[in-house]
Amino acid sequence: MWILGPILGILIFLIILLCVPVDLVFNISKRDNIESRVRIGWLFGLIGKDIRSKKKQAKVKVKKKKKRSVKPLLAIVRTRGFLKRLLLFIKDIIRRIEIRNTYVHLTLGLADPADTGFLFAAVTPLLTFAGVQKPNIGINIQPDFDQEKLWGYAKGNLRLYPIRFIKPLLLFIFSLTTLRVIKAVITARRK
Repeated sequence: MWILGPILGILIFLIILLCVPVDLVFNISKRDNIESRVRIGWLFGLIGKDIRSKKKQAKVKVKKKKKRSVKPLLAIVRTRGFLKRLLLFIKDIIRRIEIRNTYVHLTLGLADPADTGFLFAAVTPLLTFAGVQKPNIGINIQPDFDQEKLWGYAKGNLRLYPIRFIKPLLLFIFSLTTLRVIKAVITARRK
C-alpha cells in the first residue's frame, strides 16, 4: 500500500510536466541560400534550445546500400481506410497547435510570365480566405513577371501543449486500421 503514494506522485508530476507549454519560434529566409533559426522553449522560455542552419560540407563516402523491399509500403497503401485515418490524425494534430503569430512574405516568378499569372489566379482566392479565417496569420505572396526567382522569409511563434496530443495519438495508434497496417507490414516483411 505504501508504494502507491510514490507512484501516484510520479504520475501527477508527469501530468503537470505535460501541461507546461512548449514554444516554437522560427525565422526562415531565402535569398541566395536558405538561412533558418529555430528556438524551442519550455517552462515559459526559461529553458530553451537554439537550432541554426549549418552549411553542410560535401562528404565523399561510399556506402553499400541495402536492398529495401517495397512490400511493407504497398501493404500500408493497400490497407483499407488507413490513408483516411492518417489524414484525420494529421488534421487533429494541426488543430491542437496554437498559432500565436505567423508571417510569410514570398516573391515568386516562374520562367513563363503566363504560368506565373495562372499560379497567382489560383492561389490568391485561397490566401484571401485564409487571411479572413485567422487574423494572427499574415501571408503575402507577390508575383514577379520579369524573371524566374523565389525568395522570401517566414517567421512565427507556435505554442504546443504536449498533453493535448495524447488523445489523438492514442486514438491513432489503437485504431483498428492502424492495427491492421501493423499486421500487414509484419506479414509483408516475413515474406
